[in-house]
Amino acid sequence: CSHEELEGRCIQGFSTYERLTFDGYVPLHDDDSGHGTHVAGIVAGKVYGVAKQATVICVKQLNGGGASYAHSLEAYAWVQAEMARRGRPSVIQRSIGGLNTGRGVAGTAAAHALVEATQVPFVASAGNLGRTCDTCGRSPGASPLLIKAGALGMRGWSSILHDRVAPLSCRGPCVTIFAPGTAILAAGHTSDTSIVEKSGTSMAAPAVSGAVAAFLSMRPAATVADAKAWLLSNAQTYDIGTEREGNVLGSPQKVLHIPCDGAVVTAPPATPRPDTPVPTPRPETPVPPTPTPPTPVPGAAYLTLRADSGATVSDFGFLSDGYATYLPSTDRQVTFEGNCELRWTSFDLEDSE
Repeated sequence: CSHEELEGRCIQGFSTYERLTFDGYVPLHDDDSGHGTHVAGIVAGKVYGVAKQATVICVKQLNGGGASYAHSLEAYAWVQAEMARRGRPSVIQRSIGGLNTGRGVAGTAAAHALVEATQVPFVASAGNLGRTCDTCGRSPGASPLLIKAGALGMRGWSSILHDRVAPLSCRGPCVTIFAPGTAILAAGHTSDTSIVEKSGTSMAAPAVSGAVAAFLSMRPAATVADAKAWLLSNAQTYDIGTEREGNVLGSPQKVLHIPCDGAVVTAPPATPRPDTPVPTPRPETPVPPTPTPPTPVPGAAYLTLRADSGATVSDFGFLSDGYATYLPSTDRQVTFEGNCELRWTSFDLEDSE
């Protein structure tokens, strides 16, 4: 929680582990492997995060030796009570999972019940068992209420990254959306300034959680269904798998896309939660029509930014295929003198000589 990427926006919430001290047993919040720190940095890091003003509440369920489903149930119970106490828009992020058999079935049911009880969006990683892994057979990925994130990433042994399903990623119809999950830079646990690179659906899921957090900051009364509908309505749709990547097992051709002109503009109308007052909508400034996207070019990736007249942009953060690039704001500011659009395109050069 002390990492500079999180700027003090991190709270040690709950741990399923304790250690014995001279004062008795105390919660153990240490990050043994750096997995949780990295995930938190992708959600809310000031440079490498998606929702750069979000607050992270840490729930420790794993230690160096793993965890049991009993730990999952204990963590879910704490989260449910915390959501009821806080009463504010939240996202549940979980980047661990297992098989949906035996005790895993109970774990999936508990996650499903948690969403029903809290009405809070729950984003989970699809799993890292590769081309033959169907997320429908994973826990908690088998629950239809959860948002499950698969990973995009590297194709073959090429150093070029592509918008294709990563070989390590689980897939199938139970995946909701795909997001960058290969060679992702974010906070590390060895010091308060370390930045490390990790890969997996554990990295794709927090990118989706950050996007949902940004949406809820604009639509605090939105429901779980609204959040999922917003993700899918703004997602880019194209072929994420070819024969070279192997069988995609009926995966949705949906790739995470966060509109640059603000989450509120293209969001579907929010459905009020029961007993929640409907806020009076504020008049909104007319938004220029969204330009028609170009015809997709095989092997190409697009990033489009739009800005209104008079807008100033001082920080640029691009996340494409798992790489984040950040240009500091010092002596770098652009003022737009009219409604404009910037488009960046990269082409697949793998087969070029």
